[in-house]
Amino acid sequence: MKSELHVNYFLFLSCIILPYFFLHPGSNQNSVSAKPEVSIVQPDLNSVYHWGDQVRYRITVSDMNDGDSRFGEIIPLEVFLETKFVAELGYTDMPLNSGLQEIKENEGLYLMRKSTCFGCHADKTMLVGPSFSDISDRYPNNPETMSTLANRIVNGSSGKWSDIDMPPHNDLSIEEAKKISAYILQQGSRKNSWVYPGLEGVFRIIDKPAGTSGGYYLLTASYKNNAPEPAIGRHTIVLEIR
Repeated sequence: MKSELHVNYFLFLSCIILPYFFLHPGSNQNSVSAKPEVSIVQPDLNSVYHWGDQVRYRITVSDMNDGDSRFGEIIPLEVFLETKFVAELGYTDMPLNSGLQEIKENEGLYLMRKSTCFGCHADKTMLVGPSFSDISDRYPNNPETMSTLANRIVNGSSGKWSDIDMPPHNDLSIEEAKKISAYILQQGSRKNSWVYPGLEGVFRIIDKPAGTSGGYYLLTASYKNNAPEPAIGRHTIVLEIR
């Protein structure tokens, strides 16, 4: 009798419980807290890069909660590549890919991941609307500016940059819009740092700065998943510029 119970219990685990967790990974507590696997698969680290080069990049994302970019399950505009030029490498310029060094994502950027901001705006290039650098050049970075920009984001605006209206974003609160405004003003003022949304694209290496013989580009890809307790995955590589 006891042996039959053991056999029946084993069959129950094998036929019901284990397949359930394989088919429903979101029900596994570990899958909720696991970080997304983010990889920069292009550019090639073995290639030589020069001033003014056009560099193609490609990112892959695999997440137990959201899916895999190879199967079209990751929203491209929620994946970002951040590039930064430095003349010399320092320890603080090298985020660890192992996850031992936790970097808190800017709340404004996280909110922009979930909005339509990057459909009309880019970091350093004007699209339908002004770039982040255009905005930071025009307005001082202070609480008054953040409140003004936040109201325009939530309620919409017209005639500020062109004859194209900016639609309202009623899904955002004023406080959330302030965080977005703070990020725009901060990122726009960083002249040697750029942000690109998407799983793939092209960026241009800057022209050779005066008095500089060489330098480095730090490329960091990131993705924040949609788990009940969201986690961020990152991957950083370094390109040497000659």
